Amino acid sequence: MDVAHIYTCKINPRTEWLPEVPCARIAQGLTAWRKTIDLTGLLPACEIRLMVCVKIFVLPNSFPLSTLSLEAQMKKVGGFSLIVALLLGFVGILRAQDAGGLPKPGPEHEKMAYFVGKWTSDGDLKPSPYGPGGKFTFTETCEWLDGKFAILCRSEGQMVGMTVKGLSVMSYDSGERNYIYFESNSMGENTFSHGTVDGDTWTWTSESKMNGQMMHSRFTLKRLTDDSASYKFEMASGSEPFAVLMEGKQSRQK
Repeated sequence: MDVAHIYTCKINPRTEWLPEVPCARIAQGLTAWRKTIDLTGLLPACEIRLMVCVKIFVLPNSFPLSTLSLEAQMKKVGGFSLIVALLLGFVGILRAQDAGGLPKPGPEHEKMAYFVGKWTSDGDLKPSPYGPGGKFTFTETCEWLDGKFAILCRSEGQMVGMTVKGLSVMSYDSGERNYIYFESNSMGENTFSHGTVDGDTWTWTSESKMNGQMMHSRFTLKRLTDDSASYKFEMASGSEPFAVLMEGKQSRQK
């Protein structure tokens, strides 16, 4: 399925709507749908009209398109939700343009700049029901993604006799008004956390299930200087109190 859209923003009376011709071109003998959608109510300061063209390919052994309504057909192939996502993204961009340009990082994003760079980390794993404990060492390199809305980090280190490699992304969710963090590593572990910052202290929390039991985790990082920090990782099972499983320090390499 191909999707094409064409739009214009009617700022003044001299601005003309773009011609609605792409649907005729995109069809080329195949089933095509043309829909003009009025988005003026979403952006009162700007009259907007969006034309969406959908080219639907009928695959062998698939359901007969002629027996379903267009909306049902598109939902069946997953295309309807795609168009909704495109429209929402389109409106988001236009809202930003209407407000004076593309989105820009805010002060919350700027706080993440502390983590950009190359870090070395050393610490201790505490003996617990989850493992025997021991020493660990890691290096991590973090850099801004284009636009400076998110930070991408790559890590590698030694933990309990194994080499562990990881990839993580940190950003700020303006809707939820907290930071988000996702990590996946070579041990098959995946972590999604929400974070807050209070002065020099960053706190990340997450929940996951282990053997059917809800587990709560908390990672706390204390900024000591511009180039060093201490941290600890705690876990709790169900309603039990948190227990420290890991403590360490990190320093920036120059």
